[in-house]
Amino acid sequence: MESFVDVARIWDQGEHNAFCDLCVWNDSLVAVFREASAHVSVQGSIRVLQSTDEKSWLSVALLQAESLDYRDPKLTVLTDGRLMMNIAVVNRTGENKGLQSAVLFSKDARNWSDPKTVGLAGDWLWRSTQLSDGIYSMSYQKTTEVNRLYKFDGKDAFDLYLDPMFSKQNNGLGYPNEHAMCLLEDQRALCLLRRDADSSSAQLGIASPPYTDWSWQDLAIAIGGPELCKLSQEVVLAAVRLYEPARTSIAMLDYTNGSLRELFSLPSGGDNSYAGLKLWRGQLYCVYYSSHEQHSSIYCAVISLEGIAQAKACD
Repeated sequence: MESFVDVARIWDQGEHNAFCDLCVWNDSLVAVFREASAHVSVQGSIRVLQSTDEKSWLSVALLQAESLDYRDPKLTVLTDGRLMMNIAVVNRTGENKGLQSAVLFSKDARNWSDPKTVGLAGDWLWRSTQLSDGIYSMSYQKTTEVNRLYKFDGKDAFDLYLDPMFSKQNNGLGYPNEHAMCLLEDQRALCLLRRDADSSSAQLGIASPPYTDWSWQDLAIAIGGPELCKLSQEVVLAAVRLYEPARTSIAMLDYTNGSLRELFSLPSGGDNSYAGLKLWRGQLYCVYYSSHEQHSSIYCAVISLEGIAQAKACD
């Protein structure tokens, strides 16, 4: 393992710990992930961890509801200081089966509001991102193979903003789903989009404000669980699952030439990835899950920016 990466397991108490995110809030790191009996199960809970030094992590909340699967928590820090969490609520039993997106809010990372339904039925608002004029979330829906763009109303809801943003019908490429976005210094937005049909090649979208006209490039590589972190106008990093073998990787996104190049992989294997990636105190932090040590656990990698520069320079 590269000397510029320090990795520690930070949680393994659940039977299956997975699907992470990370944010910097009140000079601390807040990590969230799903705890359940398996990758897919009737019931799933959301665990919230907090750390002020990256070494010790305290469990500050466990969010759950009987017979509901809470999935893929993603965090956003709002301008008023609140934390917002995007989740999918999946009902696998009874009369009202299906998926519905929801958001929860907290002022202290410990106490969270009840989930509030957002988006069209079946739309999965997978992640939210601050762009130049507000917070946006791109949804996906497996049955229709359509991605829509939603915009946060600044309070507690998302309004449909662009329909479609990407779709099999319009773009000719099947099953677009998970995404990550980031904002460049020139106010353009990038969107890294996973697909799981035909070639399964990821797509890179670029748009200027007001983010209603997106151009797309094929990256010719399959990915899972994308996350983006902008280090500078020129350097955008991605944390993704790559394949053969399945692993959690840090990659360089060249949005000018439309390519994604792996810089290095983190200790991982089997069921893994779905990372949160953030800059904090001059270092890069990546929280992800992996089952390479016989149990699906949560890990935190601390990566030096000098190491990133070295890896970037090596072709």
